[in-house]
Amino acid sequence: MRRWLALILLGAVSVSFISAQTAESTLSRSTPRGQVAESSRAVLEAQKTKDPGAIKHLLADDFTLVGSDGRTYDREELMDATHEGRLQSYQMYNEKVISVSDEAILVTYDAIITASEGDNGYAPRYQRVSDLWTTQGDQWRLKFEQATPLRHID
Repeated sequence: MRRWLALILLGAVSVSFISAQTAESTLSRSTPRGQVAESSRAVLEAQKTKDPGAIKHLLADDFTLVGSDGRTYDREELMDATHEGRLQSYQMYNEKVISVSDEAILVTYDAIITASEGDNGYAPRYQRVSDLWTTQGDQWRLKFEQATPLRHID
C-alpha cells in the first residue's frame, strides 16, 4: 500500500513539474525577455542560412561586435560575412536573460561555433557570448555583441 501511495505521489509531482515547465516556456515567448532570447538565436540562424536581410532587420543601426579574435566589426561587416556564409553550424547552451532596464536586455550564452577560418577549413570554436538588445522604435535590436573564446585554463 505504501509503495502504491509513493508511486502515485511521485507521478503527481512529475506531472506538476512538466506542466509548470511547459507553461513557463510558453509564457516566456510572449515576454520581451523571451522574444529577445529567440532573437539572439535568430541572428546565428540568419548567419548560417546566409540571410543578410534578416541580419539587417535584427541589428541596430549603430551595432558593434567584438569578435572572439578581439577585432571590432560594424553592422555592414557582419552583413557581408553573413552573405559569404562563413558560419556552418552552431550550438547555444547555458542561456541567461537579464533585464537591464525597460529599454535594454542582456542575453548571455555559451556556443560552439563552426565557421570557416582561412585555409584551415572548418574548426569548432567554443565561445561565451554577450548580446545587448535595446529598443529602436517599437522593435528590439541587437546593439552590441561580444564573443570571448573559452578554453581550459592551463
